[in-house]
Amino acid sequence: MDTVIFQSFESLEFFQLDLSLVVSFCVLVVYVLQYRRQGRQLEEQHRQIQNQEAQLAAQREQLDKQEQELEQYERELAQLEQQTELAEVEHQAHIEVEDYEFENDRVIVLLSNYGNGVATDLRLETILTAAESEYVQPHAGESRLRRRDADGNQPYEGQALRPGAQRVEFEGEAIVEVETPTPSPKRSSRSSANTGARTGESASHSVLGGVRSTAASRRRGTAPRARPRTRACRAPTARRTADRPSLRTPLGRSASRA
Repeated sequence: MDTVIFQSFESLEFFQLDLSLVVSFCVLVVYVLQYRRQGRQLEEQHRQIQNQEAQLAAQREQLDKQEQELEQYERELAQLEQQTELAEVEHQAHIEVEDYEFENDRVIVLLSNYGNGVATDLRLETILTAAESEYVQPHAGESRLRRRDADGNQPYEGQALRPGAQRVEFEGEAIVEVETPTPSPKRSSRSSANTGARTGESASHSVLGGVRSTAASRRRGTAPRARPRTRACRAPTARRTADRPSLRTPLGRSASRA
């Protein structure tokens, strides 16, 4: 009986040992499988990181190319701007006042365009000056110049001066506005060169005329100025000044009082 019980205990201990070994083996297998799975996950993450790095490198290369293209575009744009400026300068009008005369209350000027652009919006600027007086404040006025031989059926022909045109007659009215500051409210009167400014004092007046023009292909441009002089109180008689050789600078002459 004792022998049987002892054998039973040995069998039970052997079974427990085998069971422990089996459990340990199973646990080891589970750990190995989990380790392999984690290894595969790490490899996948590593591949993803490499792919992301490759994408970043490609993006950097693309950005570098875009920056180079942008720099090239900016250089081309600067060259185009320079070419545009040169073209504008080449097609700029250059107006010269060849001669002028007074015809009643009108001013007749002979203009030439030595530039390569069409001159439009020609205007006559009149500046009224007087001797020092607290009653008269000089003012300037503008009037549009119009060709005397203008054809109304052709647009802009009345105010335009084409390149190469020489000694073309334009006419305009010398108009100024004079304010007389007095203790009473200011009086503003509009007068032309033949009437002058009527004030309480006998002052010497003169009218300075200037011609302004703008080229059709260029927004900004300085305009030459004609400087005819006459008495403002009376209109000068219709007198044409002697022709002078054409110069490339504006001419200014004096007209005597009638």
